[in-house]
Amino acid sequence: MQKKNFSGKDWGSPGAFAISRNHADGDIAAGILLCRIQYRWNFSKRKLHRHGKEWVAMSRSNWAREAGLTDAEMKNRALPRLRKCEFVDIRQMRLSPREPKLLWVSLDLDLLKANTTPWDMYDPIMKGMKVIGQEKKSAYPYGKSDEAK
Repeated sequence: MQKKNFSGKDWGSPGAFAISRNHADGDIAAGILLCRIQYRWNFSKRKLHRHGKEWVAMSRSNWAREAGLTDAEMKNRALPRLRKCEFVDIRQMRLSPREPKLLWVSLDLDLLKANTTPWDMYDPIMKGMKVIGQEKKSAYPYGKSDEAK
Protein backbone atom coordinates (compact mmCIF):
# COMPACT_ATOMS: atom_id res chain seq x y z
CA MET A 1 0.00 0.00 0.00
CA GLN A 2 1.37 3.36 -1.04
CA LYS A 3 1.32 6.33 1.35
CA LYS A 4 -0.39 9.50 0.21
CA ASN A 5 1.81 12.55 -0.09
CA PHE A 6 0.08 15.70 1.16
CA SER A 7 2.79 18.10 0.04
CA GLY A 8 1.36 18.36 -3.47
CA LYS A 9 0.94 21.57 -5.42
CA ASP A 10 -2.87 21.57 -5.06
CA TRP A 11 -2.81 22.07 -1.31
CA GLY A 12 -2.94 25.69 -0.28
CA SER A 13 -3.77 27.12 -3.69
CA PRO A 14 -6.48 29.84 -3.63
CA GLY A 15 -10.06 28.72 -4.14
CA ALA A 16 -12.92 30.46 -5.93
CA PHE A 17 -13.88 32.62 -2.94
CA ALA A 18 -10.27 33.69 -2.28
CA ILE A 19 -9.90 34.71 -5.91
CA SER A 20 -13.21 36.64 -5.84
CA ARG A 21 -12.14 38.40 -2.64
CA ASN A 22 -8.88 39.35 -4.34
CA HIS A 23 -10.82 40.90 -7.22
CA ALA A 24 -12.98 42.83 -4.73
CA ASP A 25 -9.92 44.41 -3.06
CA GLY A 26 -10.15 42.21 0.03
CA ASP A 27 -13.71 43.04 1.10
CA ILE A 28 -15.46 39.87 2.29
CA ALA A 29 -19.04 40.89 1.47
CA ALA A 30 -18.11 42.10 -2.03
CA GLY A 31 -16.04 38.95 -2.58
CA ILE A 32 -18.96 36.70 -1.64
CA LEU A 33 -21.32 38.60 -3.94
CA LEU A 34 -18.78 38.55 -6.77
CA CYS A 35 -18.39 34.79 -6.34
CA ARG A 36 -22.17 34.37 -6.79
CA ILE A 37 -22.17 36.75 -9.76
CA GLN A 38 -19.44 34.70 -11.42
CA TYR A 39 -21.37 31.49 -10.76
CA ARG A 40 -24.55 32.92 -12.29
CA TRP A 41 -22.58 34.42 -15.18
CA ASN A 42 -20.86 31.14 -16.06
CA PHE A 43 -23.86 28.83 -15.66
CA SER A 44 -26.82 30.96 -16.72
CA LYS A 45 -28.24 29.79 -20.01
CA ARG A 46 -30.58 32.75 -20.40
CA LYS A 47 -28.70 36.02 -20.31
CA LEU A 48 -30.50 39.23 -21.15
CA HIS A 49 -29.28 41.54 -23.93
CA ARG A 50 -29.52 45.30 -23.51
CA HIS A 51 -27.28 48.32 -24.22
CA GLY A 52 -24.91 46.12 -26.25
CA LYS A 53 -24.08 43.89 -23.26
CA GLU A 54 -25.15 40.60 -21.74
CA TRP A 55 -26.78 40.78 -18.32
CA VAL A 56 -27.92 38.52 -15.49
CA ALA A 57 -30.83 39.97 -13.51
CA MET A 58 -32.48 39.25 -10.17
CA SER A 59 -33.95 41.32 -7.37
CA ARG A 60 -31.50 42.77 -4.87
CA SER A 61 -32.95 40.64 -2.08
CA ASN A 62 -32.51 37.48 -4.19
CA TRP A 63 -28.86 38.37 -4.91
CA ALA A 64 -28.34 38.92 -1.16
CA ARG A 65 -30.08 35.66 -0.24
CA GLU A 66 -27.99 33.67 -2.75
CA ALA A 67 -24.78 35.21 -1.44
CA GLY A 68 -25.75 34.72 2.21
CA LEU A 69 -25.65 38.45 2.91
CA THR A 70 -28.13 40.55 4.84
CA ASP A 71 -29.89 43.33 2.96
CA ALA A 72 -27.79 45.87 4.87
CA GLU A 73 -24.50 44.14 3.95
CA MET A 74 -25.62 43.99 0.36
CA LYS A 75 -26.68 47.65 0.21
CA ASN A 76 -23.96 49.23 2.35
CA ARG A 77 -20.88 47.09 1.63
CA ALA A 78 -21.01 44.69 -1.29
CA LEU A 79 -22.77 46.80 -3.94
CA PRO A 80 -20.85 50.07 -3.33
CA ARG A 81 -17.51 48.21 -3.43
CA LEU A 82 -18.36 46.31 -6.63
CA ARG A 83 -19.78 49.40 -8.35
CA LYS A 84 -16.31 50.96 -8.08
CA CYS A 85 -14.76 48.04 -9.99
CA GLU A 86 -14.32 48.51 -13.71
CA PHE A 87 -14.95 44.85 -14.60
CA VAL A 88 -18.56 44.77 -13.39
CA ASP A 89 -21.50 46.94 -14.40
CA ILE A 90 -24.43 46.97 -11.95
CA ARG A 91 -27.67 48.79 -12.80
CA GLN A 92 -31.28 48.82 -11.74
CA MET A 93 -33.54 48.29 -14.74
CA ARG A 94 -36.94 46.86 -15.56
CA LEU A 95 -37.74 44.05 -17.95
CA SER A 96 -40.91 45.91 -18.96
CA PRO A 97 -42.61 49.10 -17.74
CA ARG A 98 -45.08 47.22 -15.53
CA GLU A 99 -42.56 45.02 -13.73
CA PRO A 100 -40.50 45.98 -10.66
CA LYS A 101 -36.87 47.02 -10.99
CA LEU A 102 -34.27 44.29 -10.86
CA LEU A 103 -30.54 44.43 -10.23
CA TRP A 104 -28.86 43.77 -13.58
CA VAL A 105 -25.21 42.67 -13.56
CA SER A 106 -22.83 42.54 -16.52
CA LEU A 107 -19.35 41.05 -16.13
CA ASP A 108 -16.28 41.64 -18.32
CA LEU A 109 -14.13 38.53 -17.80
CA ASP A 110 -11.05 40.00 -19.53
CA LEU A 111 -11.00 43.03 -17.20
CA LEU A 112 -11.69 40.72 -14.26
CA LYS A 113 -8.56 38.68 -14.98
CA ALA A 114 -6.52 41.85 -15.51
CA ASN A 115 -7.69 43.22 -12.12
CA THR A 116 -6.19 40.38 -10.07
CA THR A 117 -3.61 41.48 -7.50
CA PRO A 118 -0.58 39.15 -7.65
CA TRP A 119 -0.64 36.71 -4.73
CA ASP A 120 2.82 37.71 -3.50
CA MET A 121 1.41 41.23 -2.94
CA TYR A 122 -2.09 40.16 -1.88
CA ASP A 123 -1.05 38.06 1.12
CA PRO A 124 0.85 40.91 2.85
CA ILE A 125 -2.02 43.32 2.11
CA MET A 126 -4.51 40.98 3.78
CA LYS A 127 -2.23 40.60 6.82
CA GLY A 128 -2.12 44.38 7.19
CA MET A 129 1.51 44.81 6.14
CA LYS A 130 2.52 47.84 4.13
CA VAL A 131 3.20 47.18 0.48
CA ILE A 132 4.65 49.90 -1.71
CA GLY A 133 1.92 51.48 -3.81
CA GLN A 134 -0.97 50.18 -1.69
CA GLU A 135 -2.93 52.17 0.85
CA LYS A 136 -3.73 50.49 4.16
CA LYS A 137 -7.31 49.34 4.56
CA SER A 138 -9.28 49.85 7.75
CA ALA A 139 -9.81 46.62 9.70
CA TYR A 140 -13.30 47.73 10.76
CA PRO A 141 -15.33 48.96 7.75
CA TYR A 142 -17.99 50.74 9.84
CA GLY A 143 -15.62 52.90 11.87
CA LYS A 144 -15.44 56.65 11.45
CA SER A 145 -12.99 57.90 8.89
CA ASP A 146 -10.03 60.05 9.89
CA GLU A 147 -11.70 63.06 8.29
CA ALA A 148 -14.82 62.73 10.50
CA LYS A 149 -12.83 62.69 13.77
